[in-house]
Amino acid sequence: MGRIKSKTQLTLEQFPDQKDWIGKLFYVLNAFITDVIAQVNGNLVFDENITGVEREVSFEYVSDTVSLPLVFAWGLSKPPKALYVVYAYESTPTTTGAPVALAASWSYTADAKISVSGLVRLGVLGATALTAGQTYFIRFRVTP
Repeated sequence: MGRIKSKTQLTLEQFPDQKDWIGKLFYVLNAFITDVIAQVNGNLVFDENITGVEREVSFEYVSDTVSLPLVFAWGLSKPPKALYVVYAYESTPTTTGAPVALAASWSYTADAKISVSGLVRLGVLGATALTAGQTYFIRFRVTP
């Protein structure tokens, strides 16, 4: 989605037959339109303007059966529809490495929790398992 271009403001000259009452409406409407355009053009904030939950996890990967599932509370009234990996890093005990692309399989449990049951590393040659012995820092975004 590109930036929304600000249009010429509504003016009395555009509606000459309605000058006696429409000025008050345009004052409020033009301010509202300006605010909406300003918010949509680069100022949306996930926690403030978009419903959802973000969770950050850190864990040492051993294997899928040992390290997974990753479970966290949902807490919103509508069930979740999408889970995204916002970012992921492999790290050592002293440094955070380069970002890695991950894909996740997940489910919504009956007790209102998100359960991430599978993670794979995405690369040019396809998907591979996570590296055993590596610590991963992952931020998930879940939306209803």
